[in-house]
Amino acid sequence: MRFISESATKVLADQYFKELFLKVEKNEAFNFFHLDKESLNKKEFIDLLRFADILSIQKLKTKHTKL
Repeated sequence: MRFISESATKVLADQYFKELFLKVEKNEAFNFFHLDKESLNKKEFIDLLRFADILSIQKLKTKHTKL
């Protein structure tokens, strides 16, 4: 579990993750206002899925340890 916790901490501190997160956040705002948005390329999309997977596992582990 320590590995997962450390991985999640690294993801949240990672500059590339922050850039991708900001890009997705901006795209959602543009979508809300019906403006043209910048698409994610295939690599960015896959990387975001990997980051999300790491973060979701950490959340599940934390939830189960509190039960």
